[in-house]
Amino acid sequence: MPDSFKYLSMTEAEVTLAIEEIIAGIATIDDFDEVYERFLALLAYRNINTKKIAAAALAHKKFTPPELYRDASPAMRDELIEMLLDFDCNVASDLLQCLAVQGDDVVLKTFFRLEQNQLLLQQKLALPRDEQDMQAIVQLSKNLLPWQQNMWALPSLYAEHAGGWTFDHEARRTNLTFPECYAMLPAVERSDTAVSTGCPRHDVCPHCGSQLQDVLVLDGKDARLAFLGLEGKVRIPLCLSCARDSCKTLVRYLPDGESTLEIIGADADGMQEQQSHNGATSKTLTLSKQPVSPFYAFGNDAAITIGGMANWIQDAHYETCPDCGKKMRYFAGIPWEVLTERKGTGTLYAEICTDCHVISLFHQQT
Repeated sequence: MPDSFKYLSMTEAEVTLAIEEIIAGIATIDDFDEVYERFLALLAYRNINTKKIAAAALAHKKFTPPELYRDASPAMRDELIEMLLDFDCNVASDLLQCLAVQGDDVVLKTFFRLEQNQLLLQQKLALPRDEQDMQAIVQLSKNLLPWQQNMWALPSLYAEHAGGWTFDHEARRTNLTFPECYAMLPAVERSDTAVSTGCPRHDVCPHCGSQLQDVLVLDGKDARLAFLGLEGKVRIPLCLSCARDSCKTLVRYLPDGESTLEIIGADADGMQEQQSHNGATSKTLTLSKQPVSPFYAFGNDAAITIGGMANWIQDAHYETCPDCGKKMRYFAGIPWEVLTERKGTGTLYAEICTDCHVISLFHQQT
């Protein structure tokens, strides 16, 4: 039985009881045990409010997973910030992730202040230095907390990885994910054509000669997909043989028109080995009628999600649009085992720049 069915069929009373059990067992949640798994499942399939769980986690100084603090109150947020700014803080990385998930404007301002001090020091250290520069470096170091002096990852990277947002040099926020989320679910017949998967194409890969597939066909005119701003039907071609052995696939699309692809950083040896493994899945999937939790991809069921938060297998990665230079926005996660008939590991991530009509697809696995 799919994990999602178990949690979606729970009554509200059962959900409340499950939350109480998580709170009671919060002391072991960072052991990645049953408490941890149950929390992520409830977040993924019931989109639970985490405020009470966050309070229990904070009382026990538990910061894993950071999604515990998604609905942390302003008072809890302030306590996390106070801990982060403490001279003797030794859990800064964990706190930055928790605050990134909470991610309100107070967190943004805190991250911005911390980042400016780190950037100034890094810029000084990267340049040739005379005695005056060394004095400036010493003074800048005094403005940093001890943990900052040993951490080169900037707060904006934590915001990207855990929170799905970032900010610029003027502290302006950029959202890198969509709050709306839908899932592709098993269906008896494909009567709903808002999103189609694994559609064979007539053209072939310019690198390995395998038949291309439209890994997704999205109807931007469907009300459920309005949040993507696609302006029409968009086809996303992919070579299943090359996708896992290249850095990324760039797709340029025209709404209600054709799309072209460019494979970047192709591994010729890997492509040759996988040239015949080009069969897309024959599973019938259809877009959910109603929105699902933005954390749906965090559940145990392998499912294609459109929108929501990315469940990164490795570090978060947001591509830069090759045309305008802006960060692209994550909009779909496609588990490899759903994508193809044969067993596979990893996930294909899709990001988009709607201004330039560019999509980037790349693969991660353990």
